[in-house]
Amino acid sequence: MTDRRSMQDKFMRLVQGDRTITQYEADFTMLSRYASHIIPNAEEKCHRFLCGLRDSIRQPLVPLGIEDYSSLVERERKIELDLQSTQRRRDFQKRKNEDRSKSTQSFHYRRPNWKKFKSNIL
Repeated sequence: MTDRRSMQDKFMRLVQGDRTITQYEADFTMLSRYASHIIPNAEEKCHRFLCGLRDSIRQPLVPLGIEDYSSLVERERKIELDLQSTQRRRDFQKRKNEDRSKSTQSFHYRRPNWKKFKSNIL
């Protein structure tokens, strides 16, 4: 298999996975150079890029029908930042609730042992 064909195959299998939009976009741009016949126009390039995105980022963008690649990538970055911000807030709230739960669990009222108390006094 030639190097060009290998790069085309990588392009066809490219998905975002755990990468950020910036990382995915860099790989997409690099590999798309070997697959110009697969993405002959801006509309097809946007479609192919969208297909490789994680669902949480792709789904809000599909109905918009964006056909300008740079606009599409910019909107995806905004969605990614918003998702990260939302996740940080959830994580913070979860830690806050766990800390609150731990502090109430560690504070239990214990009844005094009056027999022991009386024996120490006498």
